[in-house]
Amino acid sequence: MYRSPQDPERIITARVRRVRGDRETEMDDTLAVEEPLEIFAGGEPLAVIMRTPGHDEELAVGFLHGEGLLADRSHLRSLRVWRDADGSLAQNRVTVEWKGGSPAVATQRRFFATSSCGMC
Repeated sequence: MYRSPQDPERIITARVRRVRGDRETEMDDTLAVEEPLEIFAGGEPLAVIMRTPGHDEELAVGFLHGEGLLADRSHLRSLRVWRDADGSLAQNRVTVEWKGGSPAVATQRRFFATSSCGMC
């Protein structure tokens, strides 16, 4: 099982029921964790992305670049991954501050939604 003082558990063990034909068995299984990550830009909520926790800074920068909001990392004044007192990522939040103010498009949510849990 992966554990890090900087990241929450990425893999958990859960009790599952396996059904094959008319036969059922219970067993422990290993599952990847999926949680929402909220990105705030210029003090406003921008997007929610489902992800396996960890490497949130890289994910946020890649998302901003992919959406055309960040041409170069040097355009960022700051990027903060919020952590709890124990160092975990339980807050699931990243805040971005731009150098010279927010791009105009960053203040409007303009991302396509896909079928998922509804958070995104």
